[in-house]
Amino acid sequence: MKVAEFFINPKGFIFLAIIIFAALIRFTSLSSLPVSLYWDEVSEGYNTYSILHTGKDEYGTSFPLLFRGYDDDKMPVYIYLSVIPVALFGLQEFSVRFVSAFLGVGSVVVCFFLVRELFKKERWKDPVSLFSSLLFSIVPWHVQLSRAGFEANAALFFVMIGSFFVLKSRHKKWYLLGASISFAISIYTYRSSLIVIPLLFFVFLVILRKQLIKKSNQKASIFSLLIFILLSLPLIFIVATKGDIRSSEVSIFVAENPKLRENSIRQEQSGNSLIAKVIYNRRLVYVEEAVENYISHFSPNFLFFKGDINPRHSVGNVGELYFWQLPFVIAGIIYLLKRYRQQGLLLLSWLLLSPIPASFSLPAPHALRGLLMLPPLIIFTAVGVYYIYTLCLNKITKISFLTMMTIVMIASSLVYAKSYIMHNSIAASNDWGDGYKQLITAIKPELNNYDKVIISGHFWQPYMYTLFYTQYDPNLYQKEGSQVGFGKFIFGGTSWDQRLHREELN
Repeated sequence: MKVAEFFINPKGFIFLAIIIFAALIRFTSLSSLPVSLYWDEVSEGYNTYSILHTGKDEYGTSFPLLFRGYDDDKMPVYIYLSVIPVALFGLQEFSVRFVSAFLGVGSVVVCFFLVRELFKKERWKDPVSLFSSLLFSIVPWHVQLSRAGFEANAALFFVMIGSFFVLKSRHKKWYLLGASISFAISIYTYRSSLIVIPLLFFVFLVILRKQLIKKSNQKASIFSLLIFILLSLPLIFIVATKGDIRSSEVSIFVAENPKLRENSIRQEQSGNSLIAKVIYNRRLVYVEEAVENYISHFSPNFLFFKGDINPRHSVGNVGELYFWQLPFVIAGIIYLLKRYRQQGLLLLSWLLLSPIPASFSLPAPHALRGLLMLPPLIIFTAVGVYYIYTLCLNKITKISFLTMMTIVMIASSLVYAKSYIMHNSIAASNDWGDGYKQLITAIKPELNNYDKVIISGHFWQPYMYTLFYTQYDPNLYQKEGSQVGFGKFIFGGTSWDQRLHREELN
């Protein structure tokens, strides 16, 4: 069916309405809701601005593969993609969040085609695809992360489109090349993909091996796999040689762990015997911690009732998904494994692989590191709703079921929207770094009256907020600036080297 023909029929019109609805949810008041750019967003924004005007990051490195940022080695894709909106709209909140919102809408679109391709031969593929797309557009997990400059949200788009290309390659073999490129881009977008994507790619190849590795597809499969490996090698080489700074900061192997101290005390109390060293071995603590972290991502509290404890990732009184999805997720898993085993295994494998990177990090569960769980959970929900609908015995019960579903969906969406718009902006303002824009706006008219401006504060990175909101010349900053100071500005009272502060102040 041609694109024009698709959009003039009822299902095409509904799909277009869903896309517009998703865009409105993600772009409306994007500059002011959330209330402020948080520290990673301003870093992404200013480094984009610096690349646009100088071809270098804030430290003077030309077109880096990893952006040094706050010495946390930020992935490059989001920053390079943001060059377009920053060039069009200038350095402002809307520009920084544009890529996330745009790709968020893109994920809603890809979800529809992904589900259609997954159930290509089934007569019910269109209603399930439309419902999946609608649910993707309103689910708290995706709405929350689409409205801020989260790299994980951008990575999700590339993982989904890569998965769609893999499914398409069952019939048109060279789509697998598009999958390889999309998966490789996702690896350069967010760290979790570096672990999940090779595993997911392998699962696709195993479960779909009869279609993908048949004789006519062998050359395309091998070539596409080689392209994926070649594109991934530069990042893998950097991480292997330099180390992954950001991952090490939140790793369970580095972060302080009270269980390690407790086990050490127990070893000493037991006289450091061989049995005590085995029972209270620190490696067992790591295994226990990783297993607990992994399981926590399937907690009903996290998924359906409370969400992530980080107020940037959740409103606190609504889960990452809606509470009513719980029975339908279970029903969808059972139905697919029973009737459509290949699709069920594919989605279940995707779901089970996704939290692995987050298992070795703290805190857990974590909405960003576990975001790749979302597509299979959405699809299981949609299939579960369809399955329960088919169990309705007559027209009256079917209409009653659909009416009840509509009421519950609208009510739960309104509860989330109210919490997000009216409560979360105030309650989480500190976590979003609110106040720095107001500070810089207030002092800018007074700059000519003073030789030095000293900005102190306990909360993260005031130097970057100052660079962002003064739109400080990147060329000047690269030559003479630092996190300690630039121009008239001096920064203190944070976690930076106190000796440098004293030298600047003297």
